[in-house]
Amino acid sequence: SRPCWKNPRTGQLIAKWKFSQISTVRWTIKGMVAVGGIFLTVGIIKSVFFSGGPPFSQYLNPIGLMTVIGATVGGLVGPLVGKAMQNIRS
Repeated sequence: SRPCWKNPRTGQLIAKWKFSQISTVRWTIKGMVAVGGIFLTVGIIKSVFFSGGPPFSQYLNPIGLMTVIGATVGGLVGPLVGKAMQNIRS
């Protein structure tokens, strides 16, 4: 028989590989949102600093680019952090 884990939300038994896939997707999304948000915040702060005030429409393209780069990095690093956290807990 295949090893199964119990889903903490529903109580259903699911295959270990499926639980691993769900966990990977969850950590990917968390990483994308966290690092993308950090890069977005840094981009906005830098653009306000360089423009001297709130009308920073000329910096929207670099802010968008930084956000996409941050989301990509977070999506790649998120599952690594998730696996490290899982190894630390067990």
